[in-house]
Amino acid sequence: MVEGNSKLEASQAVAEIAGPSLAGAIVQWLSAPLALVLDAASFLVSALCLLWVRAREGAPVAPGKHPSIWKQIAEGFRVIVERPVLRAIAGCSSILNFFETILSTLYTLYVVNELHISAALLGVILGVGSVGGLLGALIATRVARWKGIGPALLLTTVMSMVGALLLPLAQGPMVVPLLIVGRFLMGMSATIYNVNQLSLRQMTTPTVLQGRVNATIRFLAGGSVPPGALLGGLLGTWLGLRTTLILVVARIGIAFVWLLCSSVRGMVKPERTL
Repeated sequence: MVEGNSKLEASQAVAEIAGPSLAGAIVQWLSAPLALVLDAASFLVSALCLLWVRAREGAPVAPGKHPSIWKQIAEGFRVIVERPVLRAIAGCSSILNFFETILSTLYTLYVVNELHISAALLGVILGVGSVGGLLGALIATRVARWKGIGPALLLTTVMSMVGALLLPLAQGPMVVPLLIVGRFLMGMSATIYNVNQLSLRQMTTPTVLQGRVNATIRFLAGGSVPPGALLGGLLGTWLGLRTTLILVVARIGIAFVWLLCSSVRGMVKPERTL
């Protein structure tokens, strides 16, 4: 299962490698509005590609008697609260999303305005992060086999902290190398984490509850993004960009402590739940 999720993440990373670099070049040499127009056109191309997919789908099963949507939502939350592994993953993912959204909100502003990085070079730096994501997808299975899926998740939180720390530390002649290494580590750690946390919860969640658990965790993790973006803007205004970024690095450590205090810490290979 880890291997399958790794391949899915790899396909996404390949698409993300060229995107930022190309976007930076378009903004630098043409204009930002034209970059947005081309981005919108890419969605149209994607829709046309989907029309070419020829897959046979079976007839839908006649719906039986199901609980109301509210009961299903409540059951998703209940399962996560009652199962330590799912509770640990949901909490860690929400914490990481919250603080990494703060970082992402300020990243471009800090790099362009305070470090004076051009749009084209910024695109290259972001593209390197996608290369890190691709490498992370390729080695995620090996990392899990090396020390176990639990230690692999702990390792990725440490890598994320180190990568984020290099952003406020990037100064002087080492600014570009540190930004590149930091973005690479963040991209690689995010992919290894996503592959392993997804595989872990798929293996520990009964098949009948997969959809509800997935929806609930995505709701919790995704729900942390808007407040993270808002807080990032406020803190960046009040405290300054660099100070806020340093605080974010320290707070990402909360995710590490959360996992360290859970049963995920020593988990090597969980048993598959039917």
